[in-house]
Amino acid sequence: MKGLLLDLRDNPGGALSQALEVSDRFLEKGQTIVSTRNRNGKDREYSARRGERYEYPIVVLINENSASASEIVAGALQDHDRALIVGKTSFGKALVQTIFPLEDNRGLALTTGRYYTPSDRLIQRDYSDSFWDYYNNRDSAQVEKEEREEYLTDGGRTVYGGGGITPDRIVEVERLGKPVRRIQRASGFREFASKLYGGGIESDVKFHYTREELEKLSPEERSRLASQLEVTDLTLQRFDEFLEQQGVDLTEQEFEENREVISNILKQELLMLLFGDEESYRIGLQLDNQVQVALDMLPVAASLLEDPDRVTPEALARTSGESGASPPKRE
Repeated sequence: MKGLLLDLRDNPGGALSQALEVSDRFLEKGQTIVSTRNRNGKDREYSARRGERYEYPIVVLINENSASASEIVAGALQDHDRALIVGKTSFGKALVQTIFPLEDNRGLALTTGRYYTPSDRLIQRDYSDSFWDYYNNRDSAQVEKEEREEYLTDGGRTVYGGGGITPDRIVEVERLGKPVRRIQRASGFREFASKLYGGGIESDVKFHYTREELEKLSPEERSRLASQLEVTDLTLQRFDEFLEQQGVDLTEQEFEENREVISNILKQELLMLLFGDEESYRIGLQLDNQVQVALDMLPVAASLLEDPDRVTPEALARTSGESGASPPKRE
């Protein structure tokens, strides 16, 4: 493996033991993963036991829905300069809770401690003003770095506390344009792809394969066919005609401005029908600007392994996409 993108976006967490297992794969033996401070004064520190520390660059993706155990992993890798973090500030959930059973299958969850990252950052976001707002307003975690407390990684890089894990590179999600959303609401992509796949609409590329034909293909042949399958100009013309028949009116300008996205989503739907989720998801990542920026930052993550001092704010800003330009779309 030359590099790893660890996608923890929308990961709500889980067992602490699994956060420790995942972190242990990338850290040195004995490095702290997380610590707890408890009501009873019996604080505890959890460290990497095996310390496998695979030597390849890592970029971790998080967002406002990454919580609990996923924040422990992201915080540990960031604090030990093992990975760069990309995305949006995480949810901020790090309470140690003890469950006391009550009658009628009920229980009382009592907060007995809190989790801290290796650099002593409190992961838990403040909810003293409004628990409803804490849980439902995920944007409240998106506080400017200048307003957060500063901490230092092992290599002396500045990271930020004050609730949740703040990425090294904050990247907003690019939303699909209104014309594309209109097509989605009308199920235009799915219905057109089904007709191409079923042979009801023909183009200059073969999209109609029987189940028997697909089953005869070796894994290598399937992969090659998936990579060669293109949404051509003629196919897009047929799609434009289909949308008009379905009453989904796009102006010529709207169609051209969204041409790349429309082509990609059509290819996702066709690959889903032909080969299933994996190939479709791979193509869909080309539209994921957070993933594309993360890919672009892998060389910086490689520099982090060699010398954390080289990963300055200026070095992070030099990666493409900082000025708003989209990085190259890669598989």
